[in-house]
Amino acid sequence: MPSIKDFKHLQIPLHDISLATDGFANKNLIANGGFGKVYTGLSEKYGCIAIKRWDREHGQGDHEFKTEISLLSKYKHENIVSLLGFCDEDGEKILVYKYESNASLDKHLNNKDLTWIQRLQICLDVARGLKYLHYDVGRHKRILHRDVKSSNILLDENWKPKISDFGLARVGPANMKSTFVISNVCGTRGYIDPDYLTNGYLTQKSDVYSFGVVLWEVLCGRHAHVIYNNERVVLSILVQRHYISGTLHSIIPSHLQNQINIDSLHTFTEIAYQCLKNVEERPTMQQVVEQLQKALHHQLAVKKKKEEAKPTYGDEKTKDRSPSPPPQEIVLSTYMHCEGCAREVRRCLKGFEGVEAVFTDCETHKVVVKGEKADPLKVLKRVQKKCNRKVELLSPVPKPPLREEPKKPEQEEPPKQEEKKHEVVITSVLSYLSSLLPMFSKLDHTRKRIHYLSS
Repeated sequence: MPSIKDFKHLQIPLHDISLATDGFANKNLIANGGFGKVYTGLSEKYGCIAIKRWDREHGQGDHEFKTEISLLSKYKHENIVSLLGFCDEDGEKILVYKYESNASLDKHLNNKDLTWIQRLQICLDVARGLKYLHYDVGRHKRILHRDVKSSNILLDENWKPKISDFGLARVGPANMKSTFVISNVCGTRGYIDPDYLTNGYLTQKSDVYSFGVVLWEVLCGRHAHVIYNNERVVLSILVQRHYISGTLHSIIPSHLQNQINIDSLHTFTEIAYQCLKNVEERPTMQQVVEQLQKALHHQLAVKKKKEEAKPTYGDEKTKDRSPSPPPQEIVLSTYMHCEGCAREVRRCLKGFEGVEAVFTDCETHKVVVKGEKADPLKVLKRVQKKCNRKVELLSPVPKPPLREEPKKPEQEEPPKQEEKKHEVVITSVLSYLSSLLPMFSKLDHTRKRIHYLSS
């Protein structure tokens, strides 16, 4: 194994780590593991970090410390935890990782907000990470994790899983049926391969068995050791019993049963059951990846059909319907120096008017908000007010208000010449008739007088 001196470029001063954790304050303590205590901290250089501090009394030893540094500094994969550095100073042995905000998978097994599609995607990504360790780290070698379990699968802010805790891992040749013969069997009860536990033969199929237990944990929403019918049982034994008797529905939570497509369930349970079989009958991680992809495909196909079946606005009988517009995406820019800041932004927008989902990225300082009915300006003001931050709206670009042109006063139409002419004529006629009235009055008087004389 390489010496610690070979990784000098990864060394982080103890002073910087102590500063980031407020002197390893209890308020920053987030977990206890086999290696020791785990703290969260804020570093000027790395942002939000997770720190594993070796417990001299109860933790694992120097070998595990060096193994973790050696493997994680050399082998990189999107589904393997990122090692930022380490400290080996003043008797302290500390490992520093990128902080993953959604903690570990075991904390979310019974989370009703975690959908079946999300669970499938998590399982598929973990399987891809294990496949990388078994087949893609080098032409003539493989890495066996030896402690695959839900608490060693971390979840980032977008629920992307990262395999962690490589202290027990072994690197061996890829061309041997049994990579190692181990006298001191390591791992976690409930996840350990029974063949490995009994005979001490460690192969990649030992990781497959442990991952099979994780698959059943995700489906049943239960841990590896459970209380069932007032009895403490091992989950791997319980699920095999129900799989054979055809009563799996009795141990799958109702909120998941309502989501799962029958083809997706059949594909998933079949490969999960095969992972728990005798070592010769277990699939490889490549086969597990293929079957999980198939299960996810079945589930996504059902989701697509449901979306297509939704009624659209307008004439229902029209055959040629224009495709519905994609959900509105609002992109904001605001400075977020750590995951705590990002969490504050997500929290202030959770359940806000029309907001369906919020995604944050501390590296680019961008906030993506999805929701067809979300108002970009209202979302912008919400973050400004609740988080007291300077926020810029990147998309959609606000349009300047349209300038209304002043209306021209309506001009009265000039009276027509012909109408004026008629008015003049009528006025003249009336005036003339008025002038004749006295004459007619005299004539009438004369007529009456002549009539009187003649009589």
